[in-house]
Amino acid sequence: MDFWDSHSVTQSFKQQCQHLFGDFFCNLENSAPWFLSVGKPVNGVQGTCLTYHLGFDHEKGISFLCSMGLIREVRSRLPNAIVVVTAAWDRFIEKELLGDIMETITKKSVSRIAYYFIHYGKKSLLSHRPIDQFEGKILKPTKGISNLLKHQQRFHKKLSHLDNKSSFNNHACH
Repeated sequence: MDFWDSHSVTQSFKQQCQHLFGDFFCNLENSAPWFLSVGKPVNGVQGTCLTYHLGFDHEKGISFLCSMGLIREVRSRLPNAIVVVTAAWDRFIEKELLGDIMETITKKSVSRIAYYFIHYGKKSLLSHRPIDQFEGKILKPTKGISNLLKHQQRFHKKLSHLDNKSSFNNHACH
């Protein structure tokens, strides 16, 4: 059983994680707008997935998002199938005051496969669709890469100092 799915994760701890998750996006507010896949990497490229940008290995990242109620793992003929809980994302965006940075989840197809996307960066500067980005019509801004690493490190440092820190350090970070 994964730490994030266990009953030892308190509601308070989950709320603190959600707040840190919101801070992570706030820190990316001035970045060029960029879409990230919420559940699975687009065309198998890890760098396209939210879990990668958070600095988690994919399975831990999925467990982290599940623990906050933003996604749910479901039984399916497909391995590791998830469902994005759009209402939970909307509440998260509203509660963490991210309305100027993010919109609700967008479900779009790339290469005939459906993905759920979220974006970071100023919403007013967003001028492309997920499909344009993942078909190579929009080039990823190189300026934000070093900032992303800095934000990942800060995010993990803050997570490791939360209430359940000893359990978290043993199970959640890579």
